[in-house]
Amino acid sequence: MMTTTCSIPRSKHHYSGLIETLTESVELESLSNWQRMDALGKLTGQVAHDFNNLLMVFQSGVEIIKRRQIDDPRVSRIVVNMSEGVARGKLLTRRLLSFASRSNQGAEQIVLQTKLSSSESIMRQALNDTITLEMKVAEDVWAVHADPAAFEIALINLLTNAREAMEDGGKVTISAQNVTDAAEEDGKLYGPFVAIAVADTGKGISASHLGRLFEPFFSTKGDKRPGLGLTQVYSFSKSSGGAAKVTSVLGHGTAFSIFLPKPHETIPSGIVCPGSEDLPKTVLVVDDTPASLAAAKATVETLGLPFITAKSGTEALGCGLIS
Repeated sequence: MMTTTCSIPRSKHHYSGLIETLTESVELESLSNWQRMDALGKLTGQVAHDFNNLLMVFQSGVEIIKRRQIDDPRVSRIVVNMSEGVARGKLLTRRLLSFASRSNQGAEQIVLQTKLSSSESIMRQALNDTITLEMKVAEDVWAVHADPAAFEIALINLLTNAREAMEDGGKVTISAQNVTDAAEEDGKLYGPFVAIAVADTGKGISASHLGRLFEPFFSTKGDKRPGLGLTQVYSFSKSSGGAAKVTSVLGHGTAFSIFLPKPHETIPSGIVCPGSEDLPKTVLVVDDTPASLAAAKATVETLGLPFITAKSGTEALGCGLIS
């Protein structure tokens, strides 16, 4: 017996519907990843907030002890160690908040030449001995307005990503250039920005993956565990009022660019702002956490300044010192 198999031709409408279904599936997966990222960010932010309140209590205690005369050198060393521990804890908290928050509360003016020079040691630790690091930042490059800790984390994440793309070694170049009108690079930006680029000589990334690199938990590294490093870079850039871009050529390498805004006003170091000498004669201490409020109160007391306390913003407004 002979069996005949007939193939039924598919219409263009059928394939179009299939493509739409697949596209919707990818979009839903991407949305799900961002929702998980948002939930993780909120949880991280709450932990960082609570941890920061504890650090405030510890820091206040350390500062009070420092102001007292300590004759025992062992106690002095312990106080120094405690102070260093609090400083490291504060840096950790800022890093957690930079991941969790979409705000830019810690933003300040960053002189790139100085920042990159001071961070060079920790940035080299993100690479390995088979990779060389080169920095090209001209003296006329503008300062930028961003959170210094979050900026450092973003650079480390980009360097880590570059290291994983160059298993056999290579070169990473960090450069910066002024962009007079960022709208030419990104239609959502306006005005003067600085583009900080991290370029590697790795294997590159296919064009089909470029659009998903900043998604949470997306990875092109196969069985390696996907991380949130590039997502932090994207979130940091956005919260700073800028953008993150990526270009790549297979077999030649990848370049990530972070666009950060130029500060609107620059205050030269050593210049005192007008009116700073007219400080208020009464200090208002406000905190909704009892332990943190007590710690702040103790610190102000050691300074010998008159003060009043409030347990909330509403109570502070009723004190008559602010309006």
